[in-house]
Amino acid sequence: SLLCAQGAAAGPWPRAEGTGFAALTPQIDGRSIARARDGAPAFGQVYAEFGASQDWTVGVDARQTGTRSEDWTGLAFARRHLWSGEQGDVISAELGVGYLSSPDDDAQARLRPGLSWGRGYGGDWGAGWLSVDASAEFQDAGGAPAYKADFTAGLKTEGGMMLIMQVQTERRADGEVGARLAPSAVMTLSDGVQMQLSVAAGVMNDNSASVKLGTWLEF
Repeated sequence: SLLCAQGAAAGPWPRAEGTGFAALTPQIDGRSIARARDGAPAFGQVYAEFGASQDWTVGVDARQTGTRSEDWTGLAFARRHLWSGEQGDVISAELGVGYLSSPDDDAQARLRPGLSWGRGYGGDWGAGWLSVDASAEFQDAGGAPAYKADFTAGLKTEGGMMLIMQVQTERRADGEVGARLAPSAVMTLSDGVQMQLSVAAGVMNDNSASVKLGTWLEF
């Protein structure tokens, strides 16, 4: 179950020392279509992490946020494994720092502390995991922080495919609460290379929808 969960980005499980994971995820939504019409490049999201030691995982997370190619946000983060229980529970803490570009070209600093819990399980259908990733985000522009919590259930079938269901919730800086559903399937293409097909749609105070076709690399 740990190996299944490690195949996915984020979560509380530390990356094995000396190993890495990277994901390149183009995204099709209203903003990416607008960028294409303007002739701007679009990459969606780039995520990478590396096991620096037995308990420390470090990485970067960058993604486009608007209709212009210069609308982006990026974070460098460090995640520390805090505790593992006898029943398979794992808890980790994370701290990320980075920048967020804005329409007036005034970049804002970001600070994102987070806490994650996860547990692996096994069953007749295959091995899987449950996790909760919670974080708060502070920006130097001031104002109230934003809060996020992602609830994930994953299953690796006997055939090797991973099926993932994620509920993404947030309390934005303006106080509005939103939620999205994001189911996905991950298929192995070759040793260390996987492909993820994901759709996401807002279900509360969010009318967005997107499709992602990502490439996962483990090394």
